[in-house]
Amino acid sequence: MHDLYIPLPAGQVVRERYIVEGLLGRGGFGAVYVVRDLRVKQNLFALKEVIYLGERDRERFIFESELLKRLEHPSLPRVYRVFEDEARHRAYMLMDYIDAPNLDKLRQQQPQKRFSLPQVLTIMAPIMDAVSYLHSQNPPIIHRDIKPANIICSTAGDEAVLVDFGIAKEYEPNSTTTAVRYCSPGYGAPEQYSSGTNICTDIYGLGATIYTLLTGSAPSDALSRIARISNGKDDSLEPLNAVTPALPGYIIDAVTRALAIKSADRFASVAEFWQALNAHPMWHQLTAPVTPLPVSLPLPIAEKQPVREIGPAPARVEVSTPALTPLPVPPPSTASPAPASPSVSTPASTRSGRRRLVVPLVFLLFLVVALVGITIFPAIIRQSQARSAVSTAQPGSTASVGSIPGSQATPTPVPATATPYAKASPTSPASGLPPANPTTQPTSRPTVQPTPRPTLPPTATPVPMPNVAGNYHGSIDDTTANIITGMTLSIQQQAGQGSIHGSFTVNPPLSGNGNFTGSVTTGKSIQFTVPGKQNSRPLYFWGSIQADRSLNGNYCSLNAQNQCDPNAGAAGTWNVTYG
Repeated sequence: MHDLYIPLPAGQVVRERYIVEGLLGRGGFGAVYVVRDLRVKQNLFALKEVIYLGERDRERFIFESELLKRLEHPSLPRVYRVFEDEARHRAYMLMDYIDAPNLDKLRQQQPQKRFSLPQVLTIMAPIMDAVSYLHSQNPPIIHRDIKPANIICSTAGDEAVLVDFGIAKEYEPNSTTTAVRYCSPGYGAPEQYSSGTNICTDIYGLGATIYTLLTGSAPSDALSRIARISNGKDDSLEPLNAVTPALPGYIIDAVTRALAIKSADRFASVAEFWQALNAHPMWHQLTAPVTPLPVSLPLPIAEKQPVREIGPAPARVEVSTPALTPLPVPPPSTASPAPASPSVSTPASTRSGRRRLVVPLVFLLFLVVALVGITIFPAIIRQSQARSAVSTAQPGSTASVGSIPGSQATPTPVPATATPYAKASPTSPASGLPPANPTTQPTSRPTVQPTPRPTLPPTATPVPMPNVAGNYHGSIDDTTANIITGMTLSIQQQAGQGSIHGSFTVNPPLSGNGNFTGSVTTGKSIQFTVPGKQNSRPLYFWGSIQADRSLNGNYCSLNAQNQCDPNAGAAGTWNVTYG
């Protein structure tokens, strides 16, 4: 196939606003540039340019770009603008510029071109969460091209972003369609070579990506696997343990299941796949320690885990639990003699000099002990007498000094001086036994503190659901057929409720009238679905609620997998006003 695309030179200005700084990547029908905004603070963006060879390609690009604009996830690029140059048959998407290499380039720099298991799990955690987020949309969004080259990753490994949502198409003149989905060899699921992609298609891509990161090479392409199996031969997919024998069995089983030929044999969700990868963590047997990432259903937004800089794989290390360090004991006043080396002899004069020093040192030590005993012993006697006086002052009473009469008091040990070391609480030892050698000091008339009354925090005022009940009139634009006509909505909603229902009417030449059900949110968003009739597919509408109660957004036809698909019918925009 001839390369029809000529990249833009550095310095060229697009849309009289974005100047090309450099080329990030290119293909046969498009490229991605780093551009600088000439109007707003000289900000850098990534600008994707695609040549469309027909109206169908153009509409698909615009539709998918608008779909991405409504996504918000830390591991997905934010799309800011979508525009086109009709004269040159080019469409553009302006998105975040991420100054980092892709994961495949980082992998090439590793020993044996692969990462350790802890590194792989840490890198893939935010990517798994991002894909789970895409699948949770209504309708689900399928990436269809997950691979290391489409993951931008910092060299620390704790920040990863999934890019390239399969917007670019490879044109095949002899194909029955003008746009053929491009599959990356080794990462494309078998169904991508025919039809019927679903969320299990992305699970195959995730499994293939993890396989590559762990083994250093991409798995066998799905087409060759199918061909061998169809001819009665063994699957050409090389087992994980044949390349990396040290991997735990549950990791091998999870990745192998994700790469199953039949989509029904794979995991039903990304969350289920992630749980299988973390089923039996044995971190002490791995090449580097790592904190296991929590998994829930559905997956929460991944917390970024700090990891070491990605570099050569470390040697196998033994991870042990450090013993608790006891509190240091003050050294005695006498210096401890250094142990004599057996290979070094001590002169006789030195030994006799040390013996002469021992006598005065022992005498000084005796004096110190005597002085301490004279000073402390009377104090101990006085304290003992004081305790005896207190305990016998009121026979039969259980009250102690400073306690409330009639109540059973519990003496609280108060240390005489604070120490700079952390100590376990004497009232709650881990074993349930009292602390060794307690040194309880008498409390001098403690003041009874009144029980504080908790202050209840003010109850937050709940945000009310927006009220969209009423009749709306406006227009609908079917961008796949370039048709603009009128539409009306009659919405019914109970006060304070998020669910809505009503009727949708569209003017000729479009069709699709019917009743709908949907919902609104406190974030001023609205969505509803109009069921299909006979040969027509259901229509899915989503959009936002404006301050003047007008509604606007996008719509699409849903295919058999309940996914937005312009080929299933129609897609475009809509806008209605209240009253």
